[in-house]
Amino acid sequence: MFEVNNWGQLEVISVPIGKDVEEYSLQLAVLRKCGEDVFGELPQFIGWMNHPNHILSGKKPIELLETPYGLEWIHGELTRIAHGILA
Repeated sequence: MFEVNNWGQLEVISVPIGKDVEEYSLQLAVLRKCGEDVFGELPQFIGWMNHPNHILSGKKPIELLETPYGLEWIHGELTRIAHGILA
């Protein structure tokens, strides 16, 4: 999972990623960059990540980062938002 530290930065606190740490870290970095590009600033992206989303079955996007599928799902939603597709 992730949390925001006292400086407003996103930090990993515990994620079951197995032996693919480098690949997963790269995917997270790409997701963060995409989120910043879509929302304009990191705090807005973090706010979206921590808010329940009906498109994601009522889950907070941040709750889905524990699986590769969840990460892809979030990235897909960010791509749709970037293209103006909200539903």
